[in-house]
Amino acid sequence: AQASFCGDPHTHHRLPIQIMSSLLACHVLGLALALSGAVARNIVPEDARHKELFHEHGHGRRLASSDPPCFPAHDLVPQQHVAPRSPRLALIVMSYSDVQAPTAEEVASFYNSAKVTEFIAKVSSSCLTVEFVPLSMPLGVTEKNEDGSCRVVHMEDLEALSLPLVTGWLDDSGTAVRSEFFGTVLMPVSRSCTTSGVSGSAKLSVGGTNIETTAIFMGHALDFAPNAVKNRWDEDTGFLGGQRTWIHELFHLLGFGYHSNTRQCVDPPAEKDVLSCPSYEYGDYYDVMGKQEFLMGFNARGRYNFGWLGKDNITVIQVRGSYTLDPLDAPGTGSVAAVVPGKDLWLEWRVASDAPTEIGSVLTNNQGLFVRQWNNLLDASLESCDGKDHEAWEVEMQKVTLGPGKSFVLRDLGLLLGDVQRTSAAMTFSAHFTGAEAPCEPQFPEISTGLFGEWQYVTADASESEQTSAAPVKASSELSGFARSTVHLMNGLASRDTR
Repeated sequence: AQASFCGDPHTHHRLPIQIMSSLLACHVLGLALALSGAVARNIVPEDARHKELFHEHGHGRRLASSDPPCFPAHDLVPQQHVAPRSPRLALIVMSYSDVQAPTAEEVASFYNSAKVTEFIAKVSSSCLTVEFVPLSMPLGVTEKNEDGSCRVVHMEDLEALSLPLVTGWLDDSGTAVRSEFFGTVLMPVSRSCTTSGVSGSAKLSVGGTNIETTAIFMGHALDFAPNAVKNRWDEDTGFLGGQRTWIHELFHLLGFGYHSNTRQCVDPPAEKDVLSCPSYEYGDYYDVMGKQEFLMGFNARGRYNFGWLGKDNITVIQVRGSYTLDPLDAPGTGSVAAVVPGKDLWLEWRVASDAPTEIGSVLTNNQGLFVRQWNNLLDASLESCDGKDHEAWEVEMQKVTLGPGKSFVLRDLGLLLGDVQRTSAAMTFSAHFTGAEAPCEPQFPEISTGLFGEWQYVTADASESEQTSAAPVKASSELSGFARSTVHLMNGLASRDTR
């Protein structure tokens, strides 16, 4: 795949679908290039799940920030990709010979609008300020080829062109981008030609010299720029045109080298462990680094890894107990997220969208805890154990949080979450470490740790003495410390009832 990172694949804009690679699907200015929603299950390979880096092949190279985190990390929870505080970006606004383009300053103002800066300030705890240096580059070619196709749709289309020199972008040698720039934004301005969006490494021919730079590539289509961006329920997010896509690609550039996915369990009879279900690319519909079709938010784990939350903002769960969180989007004086170190399990809750004007009606169905492991949202609502197609799965994903009256058992982690209680300002829940795989599947009892013994299945027609006698349980040596054993005495129960 030539595109390392793509973003914002919205299926509800009804534009043609294009697939960039078998694993990644790119947006078109926040308008299209969607995943094939009804049939696609974009699976992330298991060996790639924990690589929090830009891909090293194709267009992919992660920039490292030299800035310290805005909020220091907890000793047990390292911050994976600390973001720069004030990145300076060269915004190269590229114009076609047959399109009357706005000035570079006007384009910079569009992507640094009040709504965009409001969102960034909110999710970054006012730790991030982006500075554009707007520069103009006339391409000297028409928007479309002779056959009517769009000339520049993907990064490789731009790399195939001979680009003119731009004053203020390259250093004095003319062979490298100035060191003052954290990255470059390559933005062709068209009338109607939408483009893919990608963050990574670009190899360009500029003034006859080969230039390599870490960049965001995304177009600015004048026909679509004024359009309001809405969610699945037609709620106005407060953004226009490609502004939401811009935020997605910006966060990639800052170091978020993956997407917000979801463990997609569509065959519960076969998929008995949610952590083993396939990872559906972009499948977190509640996050700016996923599809964001239900809600425009940014999750606590991403904020923490950027350094926008710190040790005083999280609760580290190491022992069994009851814990309390403030809402992520309206923090008080307490923690806004809980994390199980070593398991990369994150818990949070919210009362509103992070987008400026989005109502967030989907939160009416999500009054509990959002549960995520690494970059995967987990369906903790447990609404149905029936098999389902993609469309039915999307409907079920409208309710994913762990709410009052329910427990969520993560067998492979040996963890049980429950006792959720919510007030207007706080969420309380319990965490219980089982110490072993939780017994969620019906099976005959066994004693297998530290002891040896035997058990006896007593049928309904057994004699009275057989029904009242317990099987002997013995220890091989004198017990020391804490030990516990359970003797099961059953009377004619079917195996499916034995727990």
